[in-house]
Amino acid sequence: MVETIEIVSNNKLCIICLEELDDNIMKACDTCDINCHISCLYKWYIKNKDELCPICLKKTNIHNIVKNKLFENIEELNNEELNEELNDRDNIDIINNNIQQLYDNEEDYRKDKIASYILFAILILVLIMVLFMSL
Repeated sequence: MVETIEIVSNNKLCIICLEELDDNIMKACDTCDINCHISCLYKWYIKNKDELCPICLKKTNIHNIVKNKLFENIEELNNEELNEELNDRDNIDIINNNIQQLYDNEEDYRKDKIASYILFAILILVLIMVLFMSL
């Protein structure tokens, strides 16, 4: 005996995140007749680089996500996250540059210290030579 499972079209969970649907939903596919959170659907589209249904993977004809206000808010949030990440990278670059400058300054300090020791040793040798010559 073969059992069939009927998918109920008035789903209560987002098929992508499996959390309860709220007011911020959108129809994901005409064929499957499912709804998803707009943010989940947007992330799904971005991940797949195409507007594919999360169930049947058929290219959807639903293009209203781009015009949706919530999509714009999500896009702004993503841009803010990207800007924060870029700022973090800039900060890391600045820190790396500062560390390199400190290292270079330390290297210069060491070289100057060695040069001072050499000059001091030469001065001592000259003084010793002067003392032996005067004897």
